Amino acid sequence: MTIDLYLAGASSELDRILPLVQVIDGIRGVRLVRRWWELVLKHGGGNPPELTHETRFEYASQDLAAVAESDVLWLLYPDRPSVGAFIELGAALCDDKPVIITGRRAHESIFSSMAETVHEEDLRGLQWLQIMTRADRLPRAR
Repeated sequence: MTIDLYLAGASSELDRILPLVQVIDGIRGVRLVRRWWELVLKHGGGNPPELTHETRFEYASQDLAAVAESDVLWLLYPDRPSVGAFIELGAALCDDKPVIITGRRAHESIFSSMAETVHEEDLRGLQWLQIMTRADRLPRAR
């Protein structure tokens, strides 16, 4: 099975995201549908003030379209303040997509109960992805 994955997380936590992206890129059967962190690196932040309203709208629309295109959303539950990651989580839940949530604070939200799997360690999310690439279908928690 090929899994189209949207990886959501805080733009201020690229030190956490980028090493995981390298591993995900090496998992056969997983395709990242959007690499939003490349824009964060390009612009020096997730919400740079010099971006026009139109550009912000375009980036946000592309993010939500990628969530809709994905088979699975993986939320790296932020340790630092984040807004976009939770909007993306909400979009995935409204689309009834399977969700993985990992992070030290992963159990802090009632919405974590709607995920297929929730773990404190990001490594467990990678393991779930690897197992699911060998499955006939994705599991559903809801």
